[in-house]
Amino acid sequence: YRQQMADEENVMRSLPFFATALAVIIAGLAAVKDLIPAFSMHHIFPIVVWSVFVLLGLCLVTSMVFLFVAVRRRRFEYVMNEVALHNYAAQLREFYDADRNLTNAQREEAVLEDIRTEVYRQTREAANHNRHINFLRAAARAQALWFLLVAIFLALVLVAIILADTKIDGVPRGSYGQGQQSGRGSQTVKRAGLTGQHPPKAGSTANRGGQERRLD
Repeated sequence: YRQQMADEENVMRSLPFFATALAVIIAGLAAVKDLIPAFSMHHIFPIVVWSVFVLLGLCLVTSMVFLFVAVRRRRFEYVMNEVALHNYAAQLREFYDADRNLTNAQREEAVLEDIRTEVYRQTREAANHNRHINFLRAAARAQALWFLLVAIFLALVLVAIILADTKIDGVPRGSYGQGQQSGRGSQTVKRAGLTGQHPPKAGSTANRGGQERRLD
């Protein structure tokens, strides 16, 4: 009975681990959120990334469902408390006091024997009932932990795939040349601007003349 009462708190003690695991997953996804490519059916890389992402979400949802099953409130059975025990003993004394054939020692022994029998019965039934609840909770917690570990693995795979497909300059290959084309286009514009910025000599002479007049 005491062991089952102690096992009741095991699920609550494991909640910090679930919270830490979720924080690790969120931190990993936040680190690569800007590198996740847009979904496209024309390239294999976005399909792989979003497939892993969907599996990760399903594992997290399933883990939360099993965790809810594990932590949801259930009715445990307990042995009667001190007040109930005192009232039960008083009722037994009143019952055995009516029997004039018993001595005081026999009455006290009968009261103690009935109390032992009742406490034993309540302890046996409560332990059996609480054990069934704890087994259900332990099974649900194990399933939640398993799906959470799979979610952590998928998150690591997702981060590794995205980082492996990213260039050193931070442009993801998942954009399939868009970043390179825009970069080359801007460089071409800059080169065109540099090649076109050759002012005529007359203008430069007039500018120097204006500067001389300002100096005078």
